[in-house]
Amino acid sequence: MRAVLLACLICTLPRFAIADEAPPPTEPLVEPTPTREEPEDQPKPPPDQYERPALKTPIRPREIVIDVPGLRNTQQKIVLGSLVVAAVISGSIGLYFHLDSRSAANDVSQSVFDGKTWTADRQARFEEGERSKTRAGVGYAIGGAFVIGAVVALIVTEPKSERAVIRPRHAGVTPIPGGAIAGAGWSF
Repeated sequence: MRAVLLACLICTLPRFAIADEAPPPTEPLVEPTPTREEPEDQPKPPPDQYERPALKTPIRPREIVIDVPGLRNTQQKIVLGSLVVAAVISGSIGLYFHLDSRSAANDVSQSVFDGKTWTADRQARFEEGERSKTRAGVGYAIGGAFVIGAVVALIVTEPKSERAVIRPRHAGVTPIPGGAIAGAGWSF
């Protein structure tokens, strides 16, 4: 292995030495000609006329496009608010009757043996729980209907957004000591 490495090294050394030698110059070196320097203390004469750059197309400021969302009128807001309030009230009534029904069911439950006999009072409490369960379902249904009505009204009364285009009229830059002030004016 060392012999192979040594043989490769011996074969490549002459090539590195040849590559490092500089090639002989093909052309004789020419001395640069000195340029005539103008004295810097003399100011240059001002041009007689200043030329403005020629533009192929006039520069127009870019238009600014803004989407302005529409607003609901007062009557639509009142209707939406009323539907939401009615949904909350109906849902609260349904929750009240649901909790009353659950309480009645826990009172007459047979899951825990308490040794009490079934009496007319326990039967009345059971029937009261059944009525409360029905009322809770009705309250939840009415509240859900009001929620659905509020969502539908929200979708139906969504106002259209308008697209406003702002066209800049003028722009200016005013130099001041230490910087500049930039300004623009437009209308919409």
